[in-house]
Amino acid sequence: MTLARTWKRAIGAAGATAAMVAGSAVAPTAAQAEPVHHYYLEVGGTGSAAPAPACTSTYAIANKHLNGGIPVPVCYPASAGPWLNGHNAPDPTAPSYDASVREGYRKLLATAEETYRRDPGARFTIVGYSQGAQVADQVLRTIADGGTDIPRSQVNGKLYADPMQPGTGIWARVPKGWSALGFTSTGAGPATFDGVPVQRYCIRTDLACDATSLQSVPGFLKQHPKYWQEGNVMAQTIGDDAGDGVIWYEADGRRPAS
Repeated sequence: MTLARTWKRAIGAAGATAAMVAGSAVAPTAAQAEPVHHYYLEVGGTGSAAPAPACTSTYAIANKHLNGGIPVPVCYPASAGPWLNGHNAPDPTAPSYDASVREGYRKLLATAEETYRRDPGARFTIVGYSQGAQVADQVLRTIADGGTDIPRSQVNGKLYADPMQPGTGIWARVPKGWSALGFTSTGAGPATFDGVPVQRYCIRTDLACDATSLQSVPGFLKQHPKYWQEGNVMAQTIGDDAGDGVIWYEADGRRPAS
């Protein structure tokens, strides 16, 4: 229902505008073509769950910077039970991190496929933060591998604090298959996704994506919450075109010159 309402608002508004223009013109012109919509399918981080239709609090600030894009939030547990539930509180009944990721993958893939079926000419940006970045990383790989009907040429990705970031992410540093307390290492994600531009963003010493030194342990507590804050990484970059590779930010918020 949430996705249907989002789609109906976007398509309905465009359809009404097209109908009014067509009714006032003698003949259609190229200028009257229906605009291509740009959907941002968004998966939030652990503890950020919100009631539908919002689904997550992670992108409340970043969504002010979509440059006309349409946010499509994805509801999933966003938990790491029993340590944290989707509302960032201890909860022995909450799904484990692994279970939450599996449900997030299922929900994101289904949402992407439904959005594509409803608007097959649209552009799609798959966005994830923290646990949500792990979910998005896996869905982007499925799309890049041809596992859906969604054309790769219409998709890109933005991954913030991705635990699967090659070389430096926590799951790239922990042997694949290691498992404890509801967390299982997936190993590293791909450095590139065939035919799908995917940009990763990481603040140095954030343990999730920069598990390379002892500084990453206290750094996680300090750096990890910064991405979604006003004026920080997400707000600066979510509306940009996605490229490939990792964009690093210094712990003080500076982006090194390329």
